This record gives sequence, C-alpha cells and structure tokens, in this order.
Amino acid sequence: METKKCPRCGKIRNVSDYNRDPTKKGDISYWCKDCVAEKSRTYYQKNKERLKEARRIRYQKEMTIHKQRREELEKEEFEKQGDNYIRNQKW
Repeated sequence: METKKCPRCGKIRNVSDYNRDPTKKGDISYWCKDCVAEKSRTYYQKNKERLKEARRIRYQKEMTIHKQRREELEKEEFEKQGDNYIRNQKW
C-alpha cells in the first residue's frame, strides 16, 4: 500500500484516502478526503445564506428558461394542429 502525508492534518494515510486529481502530482489531491470534507462543511456554514440565495436565483433562472421553452413548444404545436390542438389536450 502506498501512503502519503496530508499537509493539513499531518496524518499519514493510504492513497485511497485521497481524492483522485489528475492535475496534481501523482494524480491525487494534496489534502485527504476528511480534510476536504471538513473544509467544505466549514465553508458552507460560513456562507450558508449567500449560497442559498445563489441557488434560489439559479433555480428561478432555470425555471424561467423552461417555461419559455415550454410556451414555444406549445405555440409550435398549436400552429401545427390548429383547431384540433384544444381537443387533443390532456387535462
């Protein structure tokens, strides 16, 4: 088993305890999985409201795009079917 020392926590761990990262030397990340998870948790707790707001805004944008696309498709379908469009709707 190959081992590596995590520079953040200082523990010597198996290489399997590190995430794969092809941009790093040896194709593994610098920090162990536990340190990465701890950093992510801490970051989320410090920035919780900002991250929630960004997620909410992104969701609203995506829903607007989907709504516009759905309306375009319905309009195209209406133009194809004409009077039959209303009769073929599944309510």
